[in-house]
Amino acid sequence: MVPKRRDGVVEFLSSVKFGEEGTGQKMQIYMDLDVSSDVNFKGSVKLNGLNMNHIGEMKAIWEKIPVDNNFLNYYTKCDGKRVKKSDFPELAEILGEDEEFYLPDIKNGNIDYYIRFKK
Repeated sequence: MVPKRRDGVVEFLSSVKFGEEGTGQKMQIYMDLDVSSDVNFKGSVKLNGLNMNHIGEMKAIWEKIPVDNNFLNYYTKCDGKRVKKSDFPELAEILGEDEEFYLPDIKNGNIDYYIRFKK
C-alpha cells in the first residue's frame, strides 16, 4: 500500500501494520498524536514508563454500558462470588489467597465494579 501525501500530511486509507509480532521492536513518536477513532490495546499500557494495567485495579462502569469480551478477558465483575485460585491465579497471588476466595461484592446504585485479574 502506498500512502497519500497531502498538505504535509501522510494518509493511510486502510489498515496498516508496523513491525512484526514478538520482535520487541518499538515505535517512538515525538510529536502530538490525534486519534479520531477507537484505540485497542493488546498489551500493557504505559504512561511515562508507568504500567497502567495493574492486577487488582478496579473500574466503575455504569450498568447500562455494555462491556465487550475483550474487556472481560481481563476484568471480572465484583459480585461477591466464590472463585477458585486456578480461575484467577494472578489475582489470587496479589491478594495472597489460598485455593478458594471471594471476589469483592461492590455495587453502588447503577454502577457496576470490575476487578482486573490478569495482565
